[in-house]
Amino acid sequence: MSKKKLLFHVDAWAGVANAGSERYADTIARHLIANGHEVHVLTNPTMAKNGENRNGIIFNTNILDEINIAREYMWADFIVTQIAFTPRVLMYTRELQKPL
Repeated sequence: MSKKKLLFHVDAWAGVANAGSERYADTIARHLIANGHEVHVLTNPTMAKNGENRNGIIFNTNILDEINIAREYMWADFIVTQIAFTPRVLMYTRELQKPL
């Protein structure tokens, strides 16, 4: 399998928010990295420092900059989200023709 780039566009992440979906996403992201894929997380600034590398997961917390968001989406092969951001993520994936 070829290496893939995945973007998790979520409102929270494990370590700060520890509900089931956050822990599940973190577990999946770590598994993907362990298998040679790249993972970025676009999330709120309360979840991580911008540019932080946490076990290979790269965090981007500049969520109000539309150009920054578009760059992350263009970088990714696949987008992953959760319920809280679904309408916004659907808009970006449609506009930038990215699989969700």
